[in-house]
Amino acid sequence: GSEMCIRDSDIIKERFGKMSRIELLNSVHEYLPEGSRFTISNSEELNELGDFIGLVRVDFNKAPGPAEKWLMTLAQADFFLAAPGVCMPMSHNVIEAMAVGTIPFIEYGEYFDPPLEHGVNCIAIKGKDDLREKLGQLMTMSTDEIAVLHEGVKAYYDRHLRPKAVVNRLLSLEGNPSRVYLNAHRSNRG
Repeated sequence: GSEMCIRDSDIIKERFGKMSRIELLNSVHEYLPEGSRFTISNSEELNELGDFIGLVRVDFNKAPGPAEKWLMTLAQADFFLAAPGVCMPMSHNVIEAMAVGTIPFIEYGEYFDPPLEHGVNCIAIKGKDDLREKLGQLMTMSTDEIAVLHEGVKAYYDRHLRPKAVVNRLLSLEGNPSRVYLNAHRSNRG
């Protein structure tokens, strides 16, 4: 049967052993000091941040939001907090971030094929304790260390996630599959 997912469910934890979206976001807010968290609702506010170091949350519920400039907004960040999807760990937002070279801060990097590598093309976290430690490391990374990660993300995206690379990989599979299955959490079949 069809299954509905709710935002504060434990499906991600129960099925995949990962922090839920809500748990991850709440933990980040708990671990980062008050002055290192900021919420924006438009591109002008983002530009006013200058060299702000910390978590910038983009609130799409306020109008006018930066949704029309999403990739440009992502490109201004060094890191992207890759919260999981609601019912599955993978969320398309992390691929959008990688498309502009923004470094994933992620708990489910092993679900990529090939897996993302900590310190090469992502900052990998494993649970709340590791999250706290890695947040501290992010806040003190040098610009050279960050630049190396940016290059690793760009190389990974170009090799494995760019649309042409994905199509070429599918075409190179033995027997050229005539059916491709998409990762979907529910079926619309009657």
